Amino acid sequence: SIRSSLKGDVTSWPEYDEGTWWVQDASSTLPALALTRALHDRHPHDKHIHVVDMCSAPGGKTSQLLCAGFERVTAVEASPRRSRRLMENLSRLGLVEKCQ
Repeated sequence: SIRSSLKGDVTSWPEYDEGTWWVQDASSTLPALALTRALHDRHPHDKHIHVVDMCSAPGGKTSQLLCAGFERVTAVEASPRRSRRLMENLSRLGLVEKCQ
């Protein structure tokens, strides 16, 4: 987590288009952090955990879970508009291939 003094549209900030980072509200990080910790504590040697992220758009939690090393993450989003945004973000971050 970082704070930046940059102003304006985040899509114009350095390395956004390259998928180096994503924007996520601090409170939105907590569910994925808690789940990651709980699953790794309960199954410390299991590398084949499948996680399902319900209401997954715009993709911050899904991206966190994928970067946490879970073998499979299924992203579920009912809204077609939000689902497109989810896919745009996962594509920009290079995570589409890792997600179902």
